[in-house]
Amino acid sequence: MTDITEDTSNNELYLTALGQAIRDIRANTHMSQEEVSHDAGIAVSYYAKIEAGSINTSVKKLRVIAAALGVSVGQMTTQADNIYNSNSK
Repeated sequence: MTDITEDTSNNELYLTALGQAIRDIRANTHMSQEEVSHDAGIAVSYYAKIEAGSINTSVKKLRVIAAALGVSVGQMTTQADNIYNSNSK
């Protein structure tokens, strides 16, 4: 069995998929990065890095982003799973 904590390439791919899922959800809500980051109480530059998949953020941050977008963390991660799985084939 593969130790996913040591599989950094897949972890990076998943962060990218999560960022894409968040970006797609934001686009569907017609909100700007500035609006979401303001509503979530985080810096725009930090939020942009989450969407880019370049940082591994906390669950706490994901919860406030989800609330700002009007979705659940589960919806974001389900969409990220779908993106990740479709890119992994």
